[in-house]
Amino acid sequence: MNAPTPNGLTEKTDDIFSLLDRGQAAGRKVAIIITTNANIRNDGNAVMGRGIALAAAHRWPQLPWLLAQHLKKNGNVPTEILPGVITFPTKHNWHQDSNLQLIAQSARKLVDITRDHEFVFLPRVGTVNGKLLWETVRDVLAPILVDKKFYIINPPEQTFEKTPLTKQKKTRFADKTNDRDDGR
Repeated sequence: MNAPTPNGLTEKTDDIFSLLDRGQAAGRKVAIIITTNANIRNDGNAVMGRGIALAAAHRWPQLPWLLAQHLKKNGNVPTEILPGVITFPTKHNWHQDSNLQLIAQSARKLVDITRDHEFVFLPRVGTVNGKLLWETVRDVLAPILVDKKFYIINPPEQTFEKTPLTKQKKTRFADKTNDRDDGR
């Protein structure tokens, strides 16, 4: 279900990678946003170690190298790095919190890059690993991403986080210990 927020951005719950696949399979010009930073590792690949960036790097193994080449040539700016995959810098350094000025800059460039796209799907940029409040980021994005083709996508569950697996392991362990009949 699409839910417009008070400031005009439309949010929906879905898997962002499935939206790309379904859109491209239907012959639509769609794009997804991958949040990034400006860091390049010693092996020559861009740092893409958490969140949607990590999920994208697993899906497209060449992506960290392609992003590193882009960063070296153009700096920390958005680009359509693969068909339908647009990088969106939210951080200058991977270990820092996301930066609202950089997010605004990236959003303005995104508008230019996606002029001929029908749909553009963004996660809540800068909020999970970037540690910003969604309400603050939303207020920065809303006046820039005014076209109705921009959708904020909330994953059905914590798709990009390691915590669900950890919770599953703890739950399974807890279930086994509760079944013990040794009095503990």
